[in-house]
Amino acid sequence: RSSDLDELPPELKDVASLNEYATTLWMNYVKPDIFEANQFSEAEKANARKALKLIIAAEDEAIALYDKNEHLYYRRGAAYAQCYYDTNDATYKEKALADLKKAADMGLVMAQTEYDKVKNKQ
Repeated sequence: RSSDLDELPPELKDVASLNEYATTLWMNYVKPDIFEANQFSEAEKANARKALKLIIAAEDEAIALYDKNEHLYYRRGAAYAQCYYDTNDATYKEKALADLKKAADMGLVMAQTEYDKVKNKQ
């Protein structure tokens, strides 16, 4: 439901619930290659954009509470990467690379793969 995409639910107060919320939004709205493949509707893309803002907001809050979890940085970095693919705004690319590098440096192997993909994206 797109009404779920209007604001961060205020009851999310801890790292686990914030990250679970972000992950659920990702699974429901951010389809693989949503901004690069042709089969997605404008409505699907609009919902993905709303979801990405909330994913970033949720992970911002989670990281503010606990900054030692590489998965939080990975999810936020991946969300910034999607924003970059959508807009081609280099600011998003920089934020994506910073978060993905941090996750990779913390030992998350898949973050390095994502980092390389974003870095090489033109």
